[in-house]
Amino acid sequence: MIPNIVGYQYSAAKEELEAAGFVVTAEYDDESDKDENTVLSVSPNEGEKAKKGSVVTVTVSSGKGAQKDVYYDIPLPGGVSDDLTMKIYVDGTLIETRTVNPSTSPYSNMTFTGKGRANLVITLNDQQYITAEIDYTTQSINVTSQQAYATPEPEPTPTPDNGGDMSESDGSVTAHED
Repeated sequence: MIPNIVGYQYSAAKEELEAAGFVVTAEYDDESDKDENTVLSVSPNEGEKAKKGSVVTVTVSSGKGAQKDVYYDIPLPGGVSDDLTMKIYVDGTLIETRTVNPSTSPYSNMTFTGKGRANLVITLNDQQYITAEIDYTTQSINVTSQQAYATPEPEPTPTPDNGGDMSESDGSVTAHED
């Protein structure tokens, strides 16, 4: 008899079927919104009689249907004309580094793919810029903080010092008394 295994993880279902004497094959369903490796159906059906050694086909979720895309137009700081290095982290993992220039476009778009919720951190030139939560279920981004981008101070320009040439002066110091 085929055991009740729909809803199980594939590894547990396969183990149970093999223990009952069946040969197990798997087919993957890319359309299911169930988590990856969740058993969706079995053939012959649960509760049906089948001979030991017969083939049982288990249909399993690939998990692809459970993932959703979330599109986000990342706002860039105004008044900045330099190229900036944007780093995008999801759940603490760097997923992309790109160069952006706010004077070219006020937004940089990104599509995130996943399921459930994830934490998003975006930096500009290694300054924390945006912290947000990605909600794949509602396909939305909830920005929890956005810091103003601080343009770095320019490096001081060195002034010429005659290259160490002392030809205009003999280097002596004269004291004057009044």
